[in-house]
Amino acid sequence: MPRSSRSAQLDAEAVREACDWINALVDDAALEPDSFAAGLKSGASLCKLINAIKPATIKKISTSALKFNEMDNITAFLRAAKALGVPERDLFDTIDLHEEKDLVAVVQTVHALGRTVQTAMPDSALPVLGPRLATANRRSFTEAQLRAGLNEMTFQTKGADIERLAVDESASITFGNAKSGAGDATVASKQTAGATIERLAVDESMSITFGNAKSGAGDATVASKQTAGATIERLAVDESASITFGSDRGERRPPPAPPRPGSMGASAGS
Repeated sequence: MPRSSRSAQLDAEAVREACDWINALVDDAALEPDSFAAGLKSGASLCKLINAIKPATIKKISTSALKFNEMDNITAFLRAAKALGVPERDLFDTIDLHEEKDLVAVVQTVHALGRTVQTAMPDSALPVLGPRLATANRRSFTEAQLRAGLNEMTFQTKGADIERLAVDESASITFGNAKSGAGDATVASKQTAGATIERLAVDESMSITFGNAKSGAGDATVASKQTAGATIERLAVDESASITFGSDRGERRPPPAPPRPGSMGASAGS
């Protein structure tokens, strides 16, 4: 919103509080809510306000009616207010007051200064502008107090009953063991209800089995031949059409005897 149109939105209560606060700190201010802009235009009362908050902050206050000197007073007030801790965003521009461009901003600056005084000077006996600001109330606890607080009963443990509402699961999709009762406290499981669970027989006539499954080792209801005391007979294998290598088919033959001495000559003579 343009600053030129904000003066019409002055808060009468905020203006009255600002005038009362300045009048309480500056003896010759004599501000009236209906004409406060004219009373502050020279900047002299604002400079005196700063010195009432922090004495000797502004050394020179002009009493001249010249526009230049009045604007110097306003500028000195704004610099001092910023030095006291008023955020720059809460400060009006010099022409907002001297040319009455934005009197709303002027009132806001005065109130921001009042808040800053409360924060920066909490023990000051100066009058307060607006509601008194809350102050921090820090507390420290001993280890014994902290341990006692851990054992303190909360609202839930003081006898309050927490009711678990029923959930309509008629249209729900359930998986796993939820429908068997394990996931529902109101439904007894078949095992916990004493019911006998029957293991149905599986037709394995068309199954393909491998390894020792058919010998009984993979079925707890079938005794293994070895554990039942049966003798396992090793059947003979027909190897008539087999191809064998090495000495697997008979006894190992001894090596031929070496020739006797003279046998070679006798054989040659004959």
